[in-house]
Amino acid sequence: AALIAIGGGATVAAVAAARRTDTAFDRMLIATREPNLTVFPQVFFEFGAGFDPALLDEVMRIEGVTGVSQVAVVAVSVAEYPSFYSIAYVDERGDAWRPIYVEGLGPEHIAEMAADEMLINEAMRDLLGDGVGVTFQLQSATSEQYIALLTENVEIGAPQGPTMAARVVSVYRMPEDVSDSPDPFLVFSRAFYDAYADAIWSCSCVLLVNAAPDAVESVAAELAVIYPEGSVEQSEDFGARLADTVSMQRRAWQLMAIAAALAGALTLLFTCARFVQSVMIGDAARQALGLARSERVVGRFLIIAPSALLGTVAAAGFAYVLSSLAPVGITRRAEPTPGRLWDPAVCIPGLAVVLLVSLLVIGTTSVLVPRRTDRLHLGWRVGGPVASLGSRLASGPGRVGIAGVFLATTGLVAALTLDRSIDRALTTPPLYGADYDATVDVSDGSDWQTASEELAADPDIEAVALGSRDLFSFTEVPVQVTGPDGSATVEPGARENLKGTISMVATEGRAPLLPNEVAIGRALMHEIGVDVGDRVTVTGERGAVEFVIVGNLVNPGVDDTGGGFEVTIEGLTALVVNPAVSGIEVRFAAGTNHADVIERHGELDLAPVRPPSEVANMGELGGLPGRVGQLLALLGIAALINAVVVTVAVGRRQVAIHRALGFTSAQVLGAHLWQSVLVMVAGGAVGGVAGFIVGRAIHRELVNNVGAIAQTVTPGELGAVAISAIVAALVAGFLTSALALRRRPGAVLRAE
Repeated sequence: AALIAIGGGATVAAVAAARRTDTAFDRMLIATREPNLTVFPQVFFEFGAGFDPALLDEVMRIEGVTGVSQVAVVAVSVAEYPSFYSIAYVDERGDAWRPIYVEGLGPEHIAEMAADEMLINEAMRDLLGDGVGVTFQLQSATSEQYIALLTENVEIGAPQGPTMAARVVSVYRMPEDVSDSPDPFLVFSRAFYDAYADAIWSCSCVLLVNAAPDAVESVAAELAVIYPEGSVEQSEDFGARLADTVSMQRRAWQLMAIAAALAGALTLLFTCARFVQSVMIGDAARQALGLARSERVVGRFLIIAPSALLGTVAAAGFAYVLSSLAPVGITRRAEPTPGRLWDPAVCIPGLAVVLLVSLLVIGTTSVLVPRRTDRLHLGWRVGGPVASLGSRLASGPGRVGIAGVFLATTGLVAALTLDRSIDRALTTPPLYGADYDATVDVSDGSDWQTASEELAADPDIEAVALGSRDLFSFTEVPVQVTGPDGSATVEPGARENLKGTISMVATEGRAPLLPNEVAIGRALMHEIGVDVGDRVTVTGERGAVEFVIVGNLVNPGVDDTGGGFEVTIEGLTALVVNPAVSGIEVRFAAGTNHADVIERHGELDLAPVRPPSEVANMGELGGLPGRVGQLLALLGIAALINAVVVTVAVGRRQVAIHRALGFTSAQVLGAHLWQSVLVMVAGGAVGGVAGFIVGRAIHRELVNNVGAIAQTVTPGELGAVAISAIVAALVAGFLTSALALRRRPGAVLRAE
């Protein structure tokens, strides 16, 4: 019953977790009423107060519209973080969008918020180190400053708008906060907008519309009529960013379900087989008393069958308790209702399957298992009498233990291998395309020459390079690359080494060295239908140039690893008129403390390189590999305990005969310790190899899917696993001996 509860409950919980993981983000979109249409001004920075709030009622009369919100972009920031990511509510109708509140007041408070109250997202809370109840000083920019920032991409200096104080009343989360690396954001009320709209730069120009999915096109057409001066766009598909991560997590839960089901069923099969064999010791006597074979089979079945019902009921409770563990990582953040959940659509049919499979296993063993009494001639024969008895106990009643140790070791080693390999992928920049450790963003026109000279002079920095991009022509004359399957817009980049050598990292081929060579990301290659060695035509401001693809590029620090386009400095100037330095790349000397070097150059905003979102999302498995390993270890421990019980019950005749022939208590203990060691070695050695192979295969699949470089790590905890296995073997041996020695051999043999 315990095995059915553990294996069946874990299987049902894992299937339910896969379903919950797969739907978490969709349910978040529903819970937040995420708008699917947005109306922007044609010219953002000139539109001013723009959209008339009185038109919202007209929007609500459009068939298919369920809600609408009008928000203002306001140039306000926290004094400690001068970045203007902030909006204010202006007005709303119907089922307008609502964030998920993770701390503080709920959605009903938004309309009542005062001018000195605000919401912040989790990224802002983490950045500031404080949340609900804390008051922050705010600063604002004037219209002239903000327009200069938008149109001229220049430093605006100290904000010249009014300063104010605002208290945080809630911390919120939106779909975009989950689907991407979120920007720190502030949200203000209508009261704030009314108080400061005339004093700071503000634009009440963004309209967020919720339309029925089948009416999006017709609603967009009518919005274009109501707002002829606006631009109607369908909202970004945030879920697409998470598709790979969700798929990865779903497959992991499904793998966990399969592992739990197979492990539980096999362990139950071995256990039932051994139990039926022990019951069949008196089968001849029952036959002599007149019981037919069918009656004896039914009798054996009815002895064990109640455990199937009891185990299934316990499995329901176990699955409900385990449901709080799912989802994990990024999908847990998307889950609108985290915690325990009973999913009837999965649990009811799942538990029915658990009951049927359990009864099928019990019925099969009741019919097919032959009578065995584990006589002395059965099993392995190794060494002297003590080793020989131990080996026969291991190959006889101890086989359940071998299966259990194999499952436990396979799960633990696979989980450790996968977990440590993912850690390596996340913390080793060359594996996700960065031959450097930190960067300085100078795309805003900062003095890159002074900054690069300062960094190059630092003895703890072994390499410095300038990264150049097409920053100014991108929106007017974008660079187009053309292949057999079509064209795509790209942002070409190049690198110039100032100190040491920082190279492009390629998963295939090499970095470009000549002016007509290029390295391209795999997603871009797939889009235009090319591969390494092919030629492509690239058209920029200076005209069309033919390039040879020499490498497959991995893009670090971005959302998409496969969209890169890297050329030489000469190749970049052949495409665009005014390429600009966009960043400084830095690699630290070996053995240096990275945090100390970054702090030393704090005024330069030197930031550690971050993995691409696709790679970083591998870390969002949220300990799931470990949970799979823990589950298999739990089943393995249950099987090992069962092996102890079965050994005492089934092997008592062998032990009693040996004791009657002169075995001492020490020799019985030695035999059981030898049995435990053989069980542990046989199951652990094979399980360890199988676990590493499984963990390596899963890791390579995950890494290759996101376009990074796979480097499997042999977990350092293998020694601890081996020691734990030895300790478990010794404990099992001592326990088995203690139980076996409780009965005198004469009493056992008389019963036989």
